[in-house]
Amino acid sequence: MWKGIALVALLAGCTSTAPAPVIVDVPVYHPAMPAPYSVCNVVWDVLEIENSAKVVLSYNDNLTMAICLGDIERYVTQLINVSCHYRQELKEYICNKGKN
Repeated sequence: MWKGIALVALLAGCTSTAPAPVIVDVPVYHPAMPAPYSVCNVVWDVLEIENSAKVVLSYNDNLTMAICLGDIERYVTQLINVSCHYRQELKEYICNKGKN
């Protein structure tokens, strides 16, 4: 009796069809573009000192320029991060910088 049940269960298991694959629609993640940077309005002065021209900024314009350059650095870093998100399978050096 048990041999008959085991034989039917074994044959039923072997003849069953494999389940159909389930297709899952995975949403694609698109990272946000970085906030734009603002252009700095600074006044460059040209001074002639000992028969040579020197390009100078006032102290306040120098502080403004430092802030703007920091903002541009942020913008470029965020653009690189967005690019590396889509190019991670290429394992480029710029994307792996600082990751050991």
